Amino acid sequence: MQGRWRLSWMAFGVWVLLVSCSGPGGPEGFLAAGLCSASGRSSLQLNGAAVFEGFGGGACALRLTPSTTLTRGSAFSRTPVALGVDGAFTIAFSFTMDEHDWGGADGIAFVLQGESPMALGEPGSGIGYVGIEPSIAVEFDTYLNASAPEYDPDANHVGINVNGDPQSFVTYTPGFDLKAGERRYAWIDYDGATLEVRVSDEAGRPAVASLLFEVDIVELLGSNEAYVGFTAATGAASSRHRVRSAVFSTNR
Repeated sequence: MQGRWRLSWMAFGVWVLLVSCSGPGGPEGFLAAGLCSASGRSSLQLNGAAVFEGFGGGACALRLTPSTTLTRGSAFSRTPVALGVDGAFTIAFSFTMDEHDWGGADGIAFVLQGESPMALGEPGSGIGYVGIEPSIAVEFDTYLNASAPEYDPDANHVGINVNGDPQSFVTYTPGFDLKAGERRYAWIDYDGATLEVRVSDEAGRPAVASLLFEVDIVELLGSNEAYVGFTAATGAASSRHRVRSAVFSTNR
């Protein structure tokens, strides 16, 4: 599925882990040693319900929310990350959503934003990013909000959202359950013009992007630097939302 935003902005794709970021103005080695390394943990500002869980044996995770109703959490780089030429970047990460109550809700989002490392958006259908501006988010939405059906095509979709608006510009419904409790994998790539998103229930990167979106991220954010991270939220229904691995890079 493809989309175009009128102000001529372009886009990115998805992969698995949070890693390195280099360049002037950016924190060197942003998550370079991995999400759960000492340097990785120290590079992130945790907000709301967000905490690190477990260490050793590959058990570490960034838990954005427990399975508690009306809860939200976010984790962003403590200082702005210098993006690549024309805002280029690549991120690959894996996540799980489990311990559902009332069917589970509401989802996880990967977010680039220019507000603050302590930014935290609305709970429930806001998935922790709604209201953060300027921003661009890729949401992994697991709840159909009957009160605002225009926001959600279904209860299992990926969408691209701008400036904290819950209305996605483009969406994709994968052929597997995002909140099945098993690891899901995402790759997001931006070349300065087009945002590509890939999502899979397997660790191998898909050859074809699930979403394409044209956007000028530098124009959108007003800078070639951004706070980089994740958000999640629950509503009347809830899930435990965890990022299990992540790698971020501006090297192309």
